[in-house]
Amino acid sequence: MVGVFAGHALAAVIGTAIFQEELSNIFHAKTITEMLHQEYALSAIVAFALGYFVYFKWHSAPGKWIWIAGVLWFTHGALSVWHARYSFATGEPSFGTVCYQMFGPAYGIDSLVYVPTLVRTAFYSIGAWGCWAAQAYGWSPFAYLKARLNALRGGGSTET
Repeated sequence: MVGVFAGHALAAVIGTAIFQEELSNIFHAKTITEMLHQEYALSAIVAFALGYFVYFKWHSAPGKWIWIAGVLWFTHGALSVWHARYSFATGEPSFGTVCYQMFGPAYGIDSLVYVPTLVRTAFYSIGAWGCWAAQAYGWSPFAYLKARLNALRGGGSTET
């Protein structure tokens, strides 16, 4: 069970990065902020699709729970920033300093490690949960698309 969970985690983080890298060549970001927004958006879309497909193909339940690993990893990063960075004004850790460190473009390593991992694992799980719900309640986008294609070809009803 641990191996399956680790496999889903690797698929969510590394598999998403591989597909995303190919898609990122289509869109060209000009600034660091645009690059981060592109990273987060493509990570979300690709991870959702990958999580949906993996669950659709193998019905592997641990894929629905990968978000927990992403939240724990993000929390680890946030706590590391909390203990390492101090507010310039008060000399103590502040929530604003942590948010800027984790999400801001000025401190690239945290923005490019912890946040994309959180986005990828969360949306991978959302995709798996979406596929589970679609199958549990009798609706599948693949069946819907197949029915629509048949209707366009003149081959029958559009009911799904």
